[in-house]
Amino acid sequence: MDVALEKYNAKRIYGIPAGLKELMVDISREVLRAQPVHLCLFIANYLDALIDARDCCKAARNAVDNAIVYGELLVKVTKKYGIDVKSADAAATKIQATYRGYITRQHLLRKGNMLIVTFKFSFILKVIAIIRS
Repeated sequence: MDVALEKYNAKRIYGIPAGLKELMVDISREVLRAQPVHLCLFIANYLDALIDARDCCKAARNAVDNAIVYGELLVKVTKKYGIDVKSADAAATKIQATYRGYITRQHLLRKGNMLIVTFKFSFILKVIAIIRS
């Protein structure tokens, strides 16, 4: 057993959780950089900022994933109906206007500080109808 552990009558050795060392290094660096008067408040605010950044990253990842899924669906639909690039470009303005109206009128949900957009299959069908017209 370690001499320091024996000196303080330590009975157990706890494992260090993954990421704790890096977190402590980050907190220490920011504390030394900022030299805050209220250390506990500074660390609490720093951890809140880290949590907010993590949540934003998750939301961004979800948005990209959804864009990929719907992009793949749109590619499949355009191939299925034989829509060429010129007609797709011409329909882009109509699609954007329809999308903005759709979001504004019906399917805007607020959850906390994030906006979540829900897509329904009826919207996809409206987009297809616009492209075909």
